[in-house]
Amino acid sequence: MPLTQINNELKQKLEQLQKKNDALNRKLQEKEFHFSTVLNNTSDGIIRIDRQLRPVYANQVFYDTTGFTPEQYLGRSNEEIGFPRELCNLFREKNLEVFKNATPLKFEFKYPTAGNGPRMFEAEVSPEFSGEDDVATLITCIRDISELKAKEKALVQAQDQWQHTFDSISDWVSIIDDHCRILKTNESSQGFTRMLPKEVVGKHCHDIITNCLDINPCPLEKALKRSERVSHEVQRPDGKWWLITVDPILKDNAPPFQAVHIVRDITVLKLREKQNVQSKKNAAFRVLAGGIAHDYNNLLAVIMGNLSLAIDLASQDDDRLEFLKEAELSVKMARDLSHKFLAISGYEYSEKNIGKLIEPLKSSVGELPSIENIELIVNIDSGLWPVNFDVAQMRIVFQNLLINSIESMSQGGTLTLNAENYVISEEISNINYFKSPGGGRFVKIEIKDTGSGIAEQVLPKIFDPYFSTKQRGVQKGMGLGLAVVSSILENHGGTISFDSKKEKGTTVTLLIPAYDPKRMVQLGKKYFGEKGKKVKILVMDDEIAMRRLMGNIIQSMGYEVELVEDSQAAITAFRYALQADVPFDLVILDQIISGDICGSDTLKKMKKISDSVKSIVISGSPHSPTITNYKEFGFDAALIKPYTRNEVNELLQQIIE
Repeated sequence: MPLTQINNELKQKLEQLQKKNDALNRKLQEKEFHFSTVLNNTSDGIIRIDRQLRPVYANQVFYDTTGFTPEQYLGRSNEEIGFPRELCNLFREKNLEVFKNATPLKFEFKYPTAGNGPRMFEAEVSPEFSGEDDVATLITCIRDISELKAKEKALVQAQDQWQHTFDSISDWVSIIDDHCRILKTNESSQGFTRMLPKEVVGKHCHDIITNCLDINPCPLEKALKRSERVSHEVQRPDGKWWLITVDPILKDNAPPFQAVHIVRDITVLKLREKQNVQSKKNAAFRVLAGGIAHDYNNLLAVIMGNLSLAIDLASQDDDRLEFLKEAELSVKMARDLSHKFLAISGYEYSEKNIGKLIEPLKSSVGELPSIENIELIVNIDSGLWPVNFDVAQMRIVFQNLLINSIESMSQGGTLTLNAENYVISEEISNINYFKSPGGGRFVKIEIKDTGSGIAEQVLPKIFDPYFSTKQRGVQKGMGLGLAVVSSILENHGGTISFDSKKEKGTTVTLLIPAYDPKRMVQLGKKYFGEKGKKVKILVMDDEIAMRRLMGNIIQSMGYEVELVEDSQAAITAFRYALQADVPFDLVILDQIISGDICGSDTLKKMKKISDSVKSIVISGSPHSPTITNYKEFGFDAALIKPYTRNEVNELLQQIIE
């Protein structure tokens, strides 16, 4: 083949190769442009690092973020560029590690960006290979993760806040699945289970929550089946009450497979409910007792007064005298019963003084009847705090409770009386049927016996008026003892609780507030006036039988008496006697006058006429303010219905003679 022809063919092939090369270059340029466009439009900064750890390429995002120009950045080391020393050391360490291990890695760093201040970045360094195992350069992708970090931090804070809130709930809250497994539980679970939350998680709820409880159907199963809240109250063997509430977790109208399970201790609430029920049950009886006591006392006063007159007038050898004395004894018992009605009614007032309960306790023990086969143990702290109390009423409390304990030990046993100072918090006691008096200082009195105990079904009824397990009779079994005790303690701001088991004995606990000078006032002593010389008495009472009784008693003592039925008549008689220069030496005024002003108001009007008059107030309410604080109402003495001739005689002698 001629040389010319060969040259032409070579020339043609070269031209073809050049065209292919140009085409390949164009395609490469297009791809490079496309790659550069992609790199420059990504939100991440991209740089290429050579083996001398110098940048040979960076996209526009990197320059925009750092504020550098290609002239300032490319071909320079990090130290020459001016990065902080800590970053230079970090970048050097990570880049060398990738060159050495030929495996990608990620790390985070903080960098002061142009215009946006310090921000957090994530760098992902990947090796670029020139051969099979040779790492020629590194490609580093730098991503701004400041917002991601802020969201992660906010999420962690939200989770911490949620967990803190979850654990701060005083109720025991758990999340339980449809297989009855506890998935999550709060810190309050420890107070209910005595187990750490991590020990509770994963366990079957029946083994932890409803163990030993007869709950059928299961509230969890019922709530998941109905897709609605289910609540159930249950009493545990230890006496505590729980309210179990289950709320199914509903999602996208799908059948629920998890639920929020809440257990609340409602022991305090249940006890308060019982107290409210007890208070309502007693309310009607108290109103009735307070309403009839005054009239009942008036009737007894007529009977007792006339009986005492008949006894005084009867000769000692009269066969009927014994019957009169028996009748008088029964009337006195009826009077005591009437006073118990008043104590229960809640309308009574008591004359309280500040002192220690040591003497009333000792005297109550000393007055106990002779007891055989019963060991008596008395432990009274000599340093008992003083309390504000009515001596007579407290002795009623102690004697009732001590006698109850003795009667419960018909076969003998041990009776223990403890009295000590006691400080309690606001939390309610676990003792059954206990009313919390709140926190503070108290005198605690325990009366413990080893007797027959009180049946569980009887305990809620023991304070009901007329409830008794004893044989009914004149002197016992009327069912008023504990009702009176409860009322007296309530009037003293105290509480009573019973812890009893059948055939194992009973412990009665009294808590009486220690004296607080900021809120207690000591009442004054009874006052009696000086004795007078003349004996002329005016009696005011709106009931004719009571007027006649008092008139007969006064006349039987040799005194002169005038009887009136209302205040107007009393004031008129008082004024006329003074004008006639034959004034009354003493006025006896009934406090309650139907349809008229009371006795104390009548006395005020009399004292405007003459303030030297001596006076006695009469009432059927032994603890009314006019009786207990008669001096504050202007009276010199007080007389309680019903009364005997001897009681009237002794009082008149104190006032007049």
